[in-house]
Amino acid sequence: MPGFGFLSLRVLDLNQNLLTGSIPSTLGTCLSLIKIDLNHNHLIGPIPESINHLRDLILLDLSYNHLSGPFPESLKDMTSLEALILKGNPMESVTIPNDWFTGMNVLTTLVLSNMNLHGPIPESLGRLPSLRVLHLDRNRLNGSIPETFRNLRSIAELRLNDNRLTGPIPFGREMIWRMRRKLRLYNNSGLCYDGGSGFEDGSGIGSCDAAAARSGSARTVQHTSEGNDGDMTRKVQASSSVEARHRFLLVLPQFLIASIVFIPLLS
Repeated sequence: MPGFGFLSLRVLDLNQNLLTGSIPSTLGTCLSLIKIDLNHNHLIGPIPESINHLRDLILLDLSYNHLSGPFPESLKDMTSLEALILKGNPMESVTIPNDWFTGMNVLTTLVLSNMNLHGPIPESLGRLPSLRVLHLDRNRLNGSIPETFRNLRSIAELRLNDNRLTGPIPFGREMIWRMRRKLRLYNNSGLCYDGGSGFEDGSGIGSCDAAAARSGSARTVQHTSEGNDGDMTRKVQASSSVEARHRFLLVLPQFLIASIVFIPLLS
């Protein structure tokens, strides 16, 4: 991809081309840019640190390229961003820094799907007051959904499906009803919901009470099995003892008969 040095350039839209190579660091000299859209190309390498010079940038879409991690520290300084879309870039098992979104108070759209991200979801995401769309699906994120997500008053679409998340879903009834089908949590086998939360999901996520009951039932079955094993051992031992007595009683008459026959012969 060629270098840029247009001070008055406001919109750079080169999506769905055959661009190759890395994103030039000279892009950071185009100080008037408000939109960069380079999605669906063949760009490689990291996101240049110089991009944080674009203080007026509103939209950054680099999705469906071959960009690699880690996340540039400079992105967290871009407080003017309203939409950040990086999905479809294999970031080589990158974790999301916990303080990466601090200060992005006007961010409304964050799409980080299918990026091979792992580790916990940062709590700082739950402190973004303007966030409406959040996609973190098809990664390897683990741990629980942060309690700070209760504070996402503007959220209208949330995708956390196809991860390794566990624990209770920390959303209130109002938030769940507001998102309806735009709340996607399936394929997280460790998630559960509290009764009375208003959460109804057809994807196999059960209530936390039911999960606790299953866990308790499993422990009871285990103890019962152990007790039964002990009873069985005692029964086997008792059975062996009875068998031995029966064998002795069968042998005893034969011994007496032999003794009776033997005594007359001697006399």
